Amino acid sequence: MATTIKKDIYMTSLGEVAYFTICDDECGSVVLSALGAGVVALSVPDGNGKYRDVVIGYPSAEAYCHDDPNAGKFIGRYANRIARGVFSIDGNEYHLECNCGPNALHGGREGFAHRIWKSRTVGDNAVEFSLTSDDGDQGYPGTLTVKALYTWMPSCGLCLDIVATTEVIEMGDHPAKAFQAKADSSITVGFGYLAKGAVDGFASAGSTGAMMVGSMYAVKPIEGVIRPTISSIVPTASGRPALLLDVGLNVDCKPEVLAQYGLIGSIYAEAVLGIERPRVAVLNIGEEETKGNAQTKATYELLKAESRINFVGNVEGSYLFSGKVADVIVCDGFVGNTALKMAEGLYRINTALGCRNAFWDAMNYENVGGTPVLGVNAPVIIGHGCSSPKAIRSMILSTEQVIKAGLTAKLQRVFQNQ
Repeated sequence: MATTIKKDIYMTSLGEVAYFTICDDECGSVVLSALGAGVVALSVPDGNGKYRDVVIGYPSAEAYCHDDPNAGKFIGRYANRIARGVFSIDGNEYHLECNCGPNALHGGREGFAHRIWKSRTVGDNAVEFSLTSDDGDQGYPGTLTVKALYTWMPSCGLCLDIVATTEVIEMGDHPAKAFQAKADSSITVGFGYLAKGAVDGFASAGSTGAMMVGSMYAVKPIEGVIRPTISSIVPTASGRPALLLDVGLNVDCKPEVLAQYGLIGSIYAEAVLGIERPRVAVLNIGEEETKGNAQTKATYELLKAESRINFVGNVEGSYLFSGKVADVIVCDGFVGNTALKMAEGLYRINTALGCRNAFWDAMNYENVGGTPVLGVNAPVIIGHGCSSPKAIRSMILSTEQVIKAGLTAKLQRVFQNQ
């Protein structure tokens, strides 16, 4: 049974309105509109097996632009009437536009039902609509962000999930304090869903600090993992990606922590990147076993004794992007972040000079999207704070890849059996 999504664009007096038709061969179809994130049609079989549209609506997209009953659409910020368009919160009085006699009704003349929402398809059976209402919008206080996800489930029909948040953890906020104080921020709400299993993974390009707080205290580290790590996929001249970890979370690491990173990285490279018996190496100032400082020498010995990985020794920085020596490169966060930032700088310089090829294109963070937090009890991906739409797309796809690989369960099994 195949499920498909078709997108159509209609020009209306309010602008371009996207329509999405989700259809499967056996259970029916639904037509969704970005205007008001509404349901335009829903065809399901009746008692005689004949498909019928059970939604009352209008024959054209333009007709919905002049729809007073708000047929099939979201209404907001507030449903129903607010007497005289006045209300108070914490002693502050707010005045709204009155659009129904002496009262304010259904969010006003430009309520949610009369706005074109942002839209995107999710897989082949779901569509997500989102809308942000800024502080002061039509007199309402606070910024409100709403996301509505319609999912066509052959077993039970059309499902609707709604998430509304009113707070934002800013980049300048103290991560731990903000995570607790701003309980209605998208990061805090998202981790709440992840912790209770309502979603399979969580990705955000918001505050990195808050994402790490959520990783550590909402989903928590896997039992046996000393310190979770963040890693980065790096391109190589061989065409096969490599994994560098840590890249900034733990700038001071004991050898025991780095040895665990070798094991964690090996599991990731095999499960997610599809590399059979990935080669694990320590980033060092020389290839010889005796090279390096006390930290790298001790890490070398621990990894050499780890029978569950394919340890190949040290790798110099000059071979980091070659792909000839290692698939998993282990280092502390200070070294890893320095190497990563240097690579980003070289990418920008080469782009400015007009040097373009597959290797340098793979260096573009937009093609990677995000950094996985490894060693916690659920898939978490942290995106770049200035992510473009392309980077957000890559971040979501990276999260899906980690989920489908079953990485968390594989890491849990390994550390439970230690």
